[in-house]
Amino acid sequence: MSFQTSYATRIAPAVLGMLADFELHRIVTRTVQAVAGTAGGLPFGVVVRRGTTDQSIQDASAATPVLGLTVLDPTVRPLPDGVDRYAQFTRAAVLLEGVIWVAVGAPVTHPGAPAYFDATGAITPTATGNTLLANGVFDATSTIRGLVALRLT
Repeated sequence: MSFQTSYATRIAPAVLGMLADFELHRIVTRTVQAVAGTAGGLPFGVVVRRGTTDQSIQDASAATPVLGLTVLDPTVRPLPDGVDRYAQFTRAAVLLEGVIWVAVGAPVTHPGAPAYFDATGAITPTATGNTLLANGVFDATSTIRGLVALRLT
């Protein structure tokens, strides 16, 4: 039997897709359609768009309107590769309004900066070559590849 003998000096403030606080938020559920490039599932904290059928979602692309961001669900079982994400044809929680933790692909230098996403769905504060997340602004600063609170209004 093994025991944990070392601990981090700081506990992470959040995990990807976690709601950032308990203020007013609006969440809906939708069925995950086929997802290209993510081994058949949608990770937590990513931009999603409306699917092609009623009550469905797909991964985001720059050419389509955004619905919201996927919310962490601790009851979701990991897929066979061990990664936590919503599997194809399951119901996913989607944040339409509120504050959520997301990973960023570039440093966020000031709160209130508008959020953008690229063709892969990566969230960034950089406008050049990216699509504006029309209702999204950053609530805090972050380093590259760090987690940051993103507000959807």
